[in-house]
Amino acid sequence: FLVRGFFTFANASFSVTDGGTPAGVEQPASPLRSGSPASLVPWDSLGYQGRSFIGTGPTVDELNAFHDGEAIEPIRVYTGLASADSLQERADLVLEELKRTGAFDREVLLIATTTGTGWLDPNAVDTLEYLLGGDTAIVGVQYSYFPSWLSLLADQAVVKETSRVVFDTVQAHWSTLPEEERPELYVFGLSLGSFGAESILTSINIVNSPIDGALFAGPPFLNELWNEIVADRDEGSPQWQPIYEDGRTVRFTGREDALSLPSGEWGKTRIVYLQHASDPVSFFSPSLAFRQPDWLDDGQRGPDVSEKMTWVPVVTMWQVAADVGAASLVPEGYGHLYGAGEYLLSLI
Repeated sequence: FLVRGFFTFANASFSVTDGGTPAGVEQPASPLRSGSPASLVPWDSLGYQGRSFIGTGPTVDELNAFHDGEAIEPIRVYTGLASADSLQERADLVLEELKRTGAFDREVLLIATTTGTGWLDPNAVDTLEYLLGGDTAIVGVQYSYFPSWLSLLADQAVVKETSRVVFDTVQAHWSTLPEEERPELYVFGLSLGSFGAESILTSINIVNSPIDGALFAGPPFLNELWNEIVADRDEGSPQWQPIYEDGRTVRFTGREDALSLPSGEWGKTRIVYLQHASDPVSFFSPSLAFRQPDWLDDGQRGPDVSEKMTWVPVVTMWQVAADVGAASLVPEGYGHLYGAGEYLLSLI
C-alpha cells in the first residue's frame, strides 16, 4: 500500500515537470521534425525531454561545415505520453511520422529506447547525425514521467513493452520494403533504455528480417541478456570487458576502443555494449553483500577502478549502491557518463 501510494504521488509530481520546455528550445519549423506545424504530433504533447530532443541537435549548416557541404537535414521523430491514449496508438503515430518525413529513404533508421523521463543522450544521437552527414532518422517514444532511478524500480515492464511494440510496429513496415532500398535498421538504448532495447532482440520478427545492429550503453545490472553474456564470457576475459564466443556477434568496448580485440570474425548483425569498469549502474549486485565480485579480483580490475577499493562484506554492497545515485556526477568517460568520443568509436 505504501509503495503504491509513493509511486502514485511521484508520478503526479513528475508529470507536472514534464509540461515544461527547456530554456532556449523552441518549436521547430522544419517538417522533418515531430511537433512542427506539418507534424501529426502536437508540440505540446511531446513532454519536456521530447521537446528537448526535437528542438536541439546539429543544424544543416553545422553538418555542412563538418562534411564540406554534403550534409542533409536529419529526421527526428518522437511521441510523448500525451501524444496518444495508448502505447499502440503512440507507436502507430510514430510510424506515420516516419512515413511522412521520408525516414525510410534515409541511410540509417535508429529506433532508440529512451531513459525514464523520455531522455535521449545528445552525445549518442548528435554523434550519429554528424557521422552520417544527417542521412539519418531517429525515433523515440516516452514511456514514463519518472527519472531513471525511479523508473528502474517502477517501469521495468513498461519499458520492455514500449520497446517491443514500437519496434514491431516500425519493423513490420520496414521489412516490406525492398532490401536494397530500405535504410539500415539499428537499435539503441542507454541505461534503462538498454534494458528495454535488449528485449527487442528476442522479438520473433527479427528471425525473418534481422536488424543490422544494436548499441547498448551503460547496461544496468538488471539486464538479463547482458548478465547471461557476462556470465558465459570466454575464459580469461574480465567481467568489465568480456569476450563472448570470440566476438562473432557481441562485442564490448569502453573508454578505449576494444572492438578489435576478439579474434572471431564479426558477423553482419553486430551488437555492441559500451560500458565503463567504474559504472556502478552496471556492476552493482546484491551478491556484493557476501561475495567478492570478479571485477575486484587480481588481473580483472578495470583501469578506472581505484586500486584502493577492496571488498568488505555488506559494506561494499551499500557503497556501490550509494555510488549508483552519483554515477553521472563524474567526468565523461567514467561512471555512468558516456562521451561523444566513446559513442563515435562504438558506431564506426
